[in-house]
Amino acid sequence: MEYILRVNGEEVWHDSSDGVIISTPTGSSAYSLSAGGPVIFQASNVFGIISVNSLDITRRPIIVSDNSIIEIDEISSRLHCDVVLDGIDRFKINNKLEATKFSPPARIIRMKSDSTAISALANKVKLAEELLSMPPSSKLLLKILEYEGSMTQKELASKTLLPDRTVRLAMKHLMDKGYVKRKVSMQDARQKIYEITKLD
Repeated sequence: MEYILRVNGEEVWHDSSDGVIISTPTGSSAYSLSAGGPVIFQASNVFGIISVNSLDITRRPIIVSDNSIIEIDEISSRLHCDVVLDGIDRFKINNKLEATKFSPPARIIRMKSDSTAISALANKVKLAEELLSMPPSSKLLLKILEYEGSMTQKELASKTLLPDRTVRLAMKHLMDKGYVKRKVSMQDARQKIYEITKLD
């Protein structure tokens, strides 16, 4: 899509990209972060604006006051463009979008004191460090369980072609770390199945 970004009536850029993200602090550690946007502290009174896969490498993420009026104007595309809110609500758009802070602010979710975007990011960094130091066999089993779902040790050995002993030791490592749990199969009480408990 092509569009013009204006903030408080002033043109910031004319861009050609896959889209544009307008992010609140709460949303900054989700799709915005994966598209190259910054993590914003929860108490910050700002919006993040991120161009998604722009053809112009100078289109860096920008931060504006949440009192700003953000306009995505003169939109053109070979296909129709949608406005997507929180990945759920979707609305068709023809030529222009205006985004402002909702007033009064909606108070729907009470955040825990340790559930800020920064602590979430710190947890992801810690997980990445742990995965780097993990044995290759454990990483492989973790990925198989992530993509295939719950499995028995025998099924894991068959799927990965790893020796039974290697699978057994790798599963012990994953259970000790708390990434995998073992439970009794509902189909056969003699069978133990393994499933992921956490990956974030």
